Amino acid sequence: MIASMLKRNWRKWLIGFAIAGVILLGVRECFRQFVYASFGFCLEGEFTTLPVDDKALCEWMKTQPHVYPYNVAVCRVGPDGKTVRVSFIQARNLAGHPPLPDLDGACEALGYAGPKGNFGRSNEPGCQCVPCE
Repeated sequence: MIASMLKRNWRKWLIGFAIAGVILLGVRECFRQFVYASFGFCLEGEFTTLPVDDKALCEWMKTQPHVYPYNVAVCRVGPDGKTVRVSFIQARNLAGHPPLPDLDGACEALGYAGPKGNFGRSNEPGCQCVPCE
């Protein structure tokens, strides 16, 4: 009896599963777009020439979308002090928006010259820098 009911109603079942699938995908996408979480980042970039201090970079970082300004920290590390480490906390939705701040472009505009690659994640555990004032 159940088999005969399924044979007669297979189109209804198929349409029901398709509608349920579309609803689940919509709920998933809404969740990704509207649920925000705070993520901590520690990024490093190495340069051949640096400005006298990093105050302008600190101030620029504090104005970036969804970056918590009181958690921004910039310091110079390495044996020659030519590696700039930037740590911050940014609220992003689960789809990854807003994107990470464009540190490469900002550093170029702020006087950091001769980059040895793009900013990348720091390999140092703990990312110790004093927060900007």
